[in-house]
Amino acid sequence: MKVSIIGVTGYSGLELLRYLRHHPKVEVVSIHSHSVNKKSLKEVAIHVQQLISLSLEEIDPKKIMEKVILFF
Repeated sequence: MKVSIIGVTGYSGLELLRYLRHHPKVEVVSIHSHSVNKKSLKEVAIHVQQLISLSLEEIDPKKIMEKVILFF
């Protein structure tokens, strides 16, 4: 299942990313932030740089729903 995480730079978002990255039926296809865009997650939260290599994107609900089945 393809999913997106909105607010991934916060504590809850980072913990959710950790859980979802280990789930065998989930693929995180985009990550989004209210305040930080177009940076990699490792630039914002260096301690989780091994989790995902996606860049942070702006929050555009229409664009997000074109890619995923579920978003958090």
